[in-house]
Formats: sequence, C-alpha cells, structure tokens
Amino acid sequence: MASYLLSDCLEKIFSYLLEEEEELSSKECKTKNYDLTNLYSCTLVSKHWCRMSTPILYSYPFHHFRRLSYNLNDPLFPFSYKCYNYYKLIRTLLNCMFQYEMKGVNAYHVQTTLPSPTFNHISFIRGLIVDKLMFEPQEVCIYYKETWLSEHHPERISTEAAIKIMNRFVKFLFKNCDRLRILEFPYFIKSNELFDDLMDSLTKSNNGENKISDLEEFYYSNYSNVKPIKTIKQIYSILSNNTSTLKSLYNDDINTVETANYLSYLISKQENLRRIVLSKSLKRLDFPTLPNIENIEKSIFKSLKPSPNRKVDLQVLEFRNFCFANMDPNALNSLSLLENLRELKLINCSFIKAKKSSLHYWAVNLTRLETFEFKPAIITITNSNIRESQLDIPQEFLVQLFRSSSVTLTKLVLDYGFDQNIQLTKQIPLCLHSLTYLVMPETIELTPILYSCPKLVYVLVLSIDARYSAYCRSSLDQKFSKTKFPYCSYY
Repeated sequence: MASYLLSDCLEKIFSYLLEEEEELSSKECKTKNYDLTNLYSCTLVSKHWCRMSTPILYSYPFHHFRRLSYNLNDPLFPFSYKCYNYYKLIRTLLNCMFQYEMKGVNAYHVQTTLPSPTFNHISFIRGLIVDKLMFEPQEVCIYYKETWLSEHHPERISTEAAIKIMNRFVKFLFKNCDRLRILEFPYFIKSNELFDDLMDSLTKSNNGENKISDLEEFYYSNYSNVKPIKTIKQIYSILSNNTSTLKSLYNDDINTVETANYLSYLISKQENLRRIVLSKSLKRLDFPTLPNIENIEKSIFKSLKPSPNRKVDLQVLEFRNFCFANMDPNALNSLSLLENLRELKLINCSFIKAKKSSLHYWAVNLTRLETFEFKPAIITITNSNIRESQLDIPQEFLVQLFRSSSVTLTKLVLDYGFDQNIQLTKQIPLCLHSLTYLVMPETIELTPILYSCPKLVYVLVLSIDARYSAYCRSSLDQKFSKTKFPYCSYY
C-alpha cells in the first residue's frame, strides 16, 4: 500500500526520518549529528521510494559526521571507521562533478569516463560544514585517498595532485549546492585564494539567486586555529548583506573588539533569531579585579535590543566566559528587553565589579524562563597579601532570577560542587515549586528541597571531589530513591 501513497505524503513522512541525535562526547560543547540510518533504509525499498527519499537523505549528509568536524583536538587515527564512511560520501559526491569539470584533472591520471550517477546529489545539499577532513593533507591524501579516489586509479595520483583534486571538488560543491539552511565553519582554510573562491560562490548560485538568503543556522568556531580578522570580516559581511533569516547563531572564541563589532552588526540584521550561543576567548577573559577596559560584550548586548523596525523574539541565550564588570548600563539593560527568553545559560562568566542595579533589573524581567544553567567562574582574590580562589556567584542576581521565574522554571542546573553560598540554595525550596529537574551542589538544604518542590522527579547533587548522588522517582506520589547516573552526561 505504501507504493500508492501520494508523493507529497511520502516526502512529508521521510522528512520526519531526518532525525537529530544528541552527541554527549563533550560536556562543554555538545554537538548534534543527523542520524540517517532509517532514511537510507527507505532508499532500498523500491525505485519510487528511492526517488522520493534520496533528496532528503542528502540534504544534510555532512551532519551525519558532525562530531568528527568539531573534535579537532582529538587525534585522528590512521584508520577510523567513521572517517572511512565520510570519504565514501566524498566519493559519491565526487562522481557528481560534470565531465568538463574533470577534464582539468586529466593530467593527474584521473579516470573521467565513469557513467553518470542516477542523482545529482550535490543539488540536494542544504547544509555545509567546512572542516579539516577536506583540507588536511594527511587525512585527504595519506590515510583515505584509496577510499575517495577509488574509482580514479588512486595509485597513480600523487599527494600534490590529490590535494588539487579535493580543492577543485570543494569549489564545485560550494558552487552547485543551493538554498542552504545550515552553514558551519569549525575550520580555518589556510589558502586565501581558495577561501575567497568559496566565499564568492556562497552568494552566486547557478540560477542567479542568492543561495544563502534562507539561511537558518550559522556556526563559527575557532578551536585550534587563529583566524585572521580579514577572514572574520569577510564571512560576517557576506552574511550581513545576504541573509536576515537566521534562527540560530553560534560563535566561539570572540577575542577582539573588532570581531565583536562584526558579529554585532550581523545580529542586528537578523529578524528571526531564536537561539544565540556566544563564547568569549578564554585568553581574553578579563582579570576580574581589574576594569573591563575593552568591553567586548558592549556592542553584542546592544545588538540584541529591539527597535521599532525590528522585533527580537530570542528564546535561547547562552554566554560563555563573558565579563559583566563595568558594563555600560544601557548595554546591559538591552538584555532586559528580551521578553520571551525561555532558556538562559551563563557559563564561566565574571560578575565581580558588575553594576548590581543593572543585573537586578535584568533578573526582574526574566519572568518566562523554563531552563536556567549557571556555572561560576573561579576568581582569585588577594586579602592581606594572601591569594585565594573562590567561586564568582552573583547572589542577589540569582535570587531575584529565582523569584522572577518561580512559576515557569522547570529545569535548574547549578554546576559547582561546593555550596559556597547557602543563602542561594535556601531560595530553591522557597521559590521554585515548579522544578522537575535539578542539578545542584552538595548542601544541607537537600531535604527541604525534596519536600518543598512537589513536581521534582530528578535531582543530581554534585560534590567538590567530582562525585555525585542522584535521586529520582517515576511518579509524583512516590518517594525519592537513589539511582545511578553518568556524571559526564547530566545535562
């Protein structure tokens, strides 16, 4: 009967099989991969199903390997099953290159008389990831050349030739994909000429239309490479001038005021942002006892401010390594205008010397939060020539946040092991009666919390020595019991 379903019905059904799967390999930076197993199975049912499911299967093919792209600090073994499958994908896409595109590589003994593929898979692609697996010579030419060039006599192709073939393929890929929805840059392309070609092709599709005009997600990371400001300017300028439809924006390692200004301009041009995750470089985290001189955060905060011509409906906001010291009150007050914020994460942020009145005003307006995650920065304080470390916990701000979100907050994560501030944890049973999920430091307030928060079903208690205790119950009318829970994946 499935063969008689209308094509539109089948396409809708197959679209639900493009599933996102959480990757918990890194607690600090989770990534999402697309699980394509079920979709691939659909292509094997019949010719009709293959024709309908293949465009969806190849809409985000690189995201099936997204974890590989972001684990740049993890060593790549000479042979990895995941990498092997990645280069099998490259082999499939390489066959989509037109014959005239392959003529330029005849000098490298590449066979160009292969039969045309059934589909032009590249035309289906809606998400691109610029990663090291396409540009690092040892991966491209030493470990996996036999895989992605298996149909072109790889034994005859030198290392230099393989690099040129891959570069030609990447140019073809960027030129011929269309209507992109997701674009990610976890890797810095060292060749200026190649980078310029790729950037030019982002806005020049074959039919004359802007291929990133409908872009919804943009990720820019700088895990292990120092990217020139020219590169950052070029990427942000292209995005700012060609798209206003971003829903999700991720930017890692903001390290200069100039970078922050380009980023702020991009944010100000967007009309539909729902999620922003921004991380300041750890090298640029201002010393908490000194003035925040450069104030990288200022322009970013101001770019989030709504205007008569631009409504900001941000729902998820995450700041990492940000410094709130000596912040311009107008900039900080811009955060107070984000009326629909549902999820807020403040990770390793510095609040010492922050203007308490502005922080309080922001907390007063956080009335719709459903999820709040807080991990304090560790600061060093000198008293009587004795240096000691302590957690930077803005008590008044957090207490007011609990009170403002007392009705809506269902998930709370306080990610530190020592209850340095008992007054804060005392507020949990007093204010947060809607909590269902709680991660908190070891505290004497645990018993009152378990009895005073009637909707709680899971509690994880952290200790200073990285141990933990977990409590859960399957229904609200049951008592809590201890359970096992892996520490590395608690949220």
